[in-house]
Amino acid sequence: MDISYILFFLKSLCGFLNSKKFKGIVYIICVYFYIMIVGLTPSSIRAFIMFSLGVLSEFAYRKSNAISNCFWALLVVLIINPLYIENIGMWLSFLGTFGIIVLYRRIENKKIENKLYKYIYQNIVLSISVQIFICPILIYNYNCVSFNFLLSNLCISIFIGPVLFLGICTSIISKKIVFIKFLVLIEKFFINAIFFIVSFISRITVLRFYLKTPFLINIFFYYIFLYIILNKNKYLKYIKILFIIVIIINIFLRLNTIFPDFSIYFIDVDQGDCTLIKTTSGKTILIDGGEGNNNKFDQGENTVLPYLLDRRINKIDYIIISHFDSDHVGGLFAIMEKLKVKKVIISKQGKDSENFRKFKKIIQNKKIEVVVLDTAPNKIQRICIDKNVYIDFLWPINNCYINENILNNNSIVCRINYKKFSMLFTGDIEIPAEEAILKKYQNNLNLLKSDIIKIGHHGSYTSSISNFLNVVNPQVALIGVG
Repeated sequence: MDISYILFFLKSLCGFLNSKKFKGIVYIICVYFYIMIVGLTPSSIRAFIMFSLGVLSEFAYRKSNAISNCFWALLVVLIINPLYIENIGMWLSFLGTFGIIVLYRRIENKKIENKLYKYIYQNIVLSISVQIFICPILIYNYNCVSFNFLLSNLCISIFIGPVLFLGICTSIISKKIVFIKFLVLIEKFFINAIFFIVSFISRITVLRFYLKTPFLINIFFYYIFLYIILNKNKYLKYIKILFIIVIIINIFLRLNTIFPDFSIYFIDVDQGDCTLIKTTSGKTILIDGGEGNNNKFDQGENTVLPYLLDRRINKIDYIIISHFDSDHVGGLFAIMEKLKVKKVIISKQGKDSENFRKFKKIIQNKKIEVVVLDTAPNKIQRICIDKNVYIDFLWPINNCYINENILNNNSIVCRINYKKFSMLFTGDIEIPAEEAILKKYQNNLNLLKSDIIKIGHHGSYTSSISNFLNVVNPQVALIGVG
């Protein structure tokens, strides 16, 4: 689009030139300088090569073939840097261009006379044509399908022409001229308008859907199906055979998810805790979720969510929140908002907090079931996940809250059991809680004994006294630390 606008300006400026070939050379040189200014990205190189081939074909009195030009551009881009094959921007650029060439031109309606209706129709059709071709790449890399593009493209395209024109003028003319200063102010206004529109539309979450990462073979077949549909007269007879092949391949790909092993994954969320547990019956348990969006890197949005979707998990059966410190619960807010969560397990809160208030708001909006632990002094609370897996909740005990560092010392301590295997999760408990737990279970220390322990409070010196570790007697100890 940028090059189309530049070409429009150049044609207006070069109208006095009589030589068609000389005009073409001028156009190519000007566009080359433009892509040098914006950076030699795969998308800008593609646009330049396709444009140049189109101009050169006129010199040779040959009809330009947009699809051939696109493939030549792809070849040149990969010769310049073969590693561009892994560049998402390159794939979005080339596939989006294919969408315009192959699909948009077939369904573009040129009979609409009303200019406004024609503009809206063409913009929507163009956006959909591009999205059909880039959708699998977006899902594979970002696990997201958003229909916000229909609104954003429609609104933003109004500003692109003025922004580009003013940008070129203010770049090549001295800023000391009063008139140029005025143009700069207009330019800033248009750019701020674009950012405002994008920001506003991106908050319309009802039009956004999060999906599991697709298998690469399915992406391959998606484009095969797309090719057959666009050439249905030639290849429609093969679509049934292809459909059967896709079903058979997907059955084999999903066999390992039908009979999974019991697995525990420790997700690296820097300074924080996050553990994913998958049972043999396919149940999923998430314990804590790392730091949230508290003017920091949102581990839930940027680490935990992609991690889950890459493992084709888009629902969580149980979330266990050890306590409401931000490096444990913060990342879970994004999970609760964007994935289906059946139940959340928390303990009774001895202290109100901003994170707890935010949690209550989310579960109310999403209508998530909350289980509040009721661990009596003379018994433990047990939740059965399936026939082989159950969780014993050992701490905190009702009416036995520790007031010293109340959130940490009243973290949920639970032991997950699978057949003869067990693992102990300790949240952020410190020495007072460890001593209280030892006293509570002094007559039944086997409830604490575990094969693996998640060390309390990120390995801090305020936790993990010798007596406690000797009783647990783990083979492996893990610490979630930055």
